Amino acid sequence: MHIVIWVLAALALGLWSLLAWGVAALLGLGPSWVTDVGGLLKQVPYGEVIDAWVPGWQALLLATFEMARSLLGWLGGFEQVLVWVLWVLWAVGAGVVLLCAGSLSLLVVVIRRSTAPATPGAGARMGS
Repeated sequence: MHIVIWVLAALALGLWSLLAWGVAALLGLGPSWVTDVGGLLKQVPYGEVIDAWVPGWQALLLATFEMARSLLGWLGGFEQVLVWVLWVLWAVGAGVVLLCAGSLSLLVVVIRRSTAPATPGAGARMGS
């Protein structure tokens, strides 16, 4: 059970680290990367199939990218502060993941000890 807990904790920590790295990389790019999205959306493979399932997906995605561009433009002046805040949040999240994994491991140990069969003590006399 401990292996499962710590493997899941390592997976969660890896995903958390990947998310933090991706957001830090996105903050470092600036708003200029969003300008070519309109042309790229027209080149999406199977775009007509996607449009049959989700009508208006291109307009929604374009609006989302425009909002991201304006948000990144607004946050551009705070880039250095945001990177520090991001890594502090990563450290807090990593601490929470490790604390939860440690607590679950401790809980497993406590449950195993409470359900273990009782063995007679060294001073107990058997059958007299």
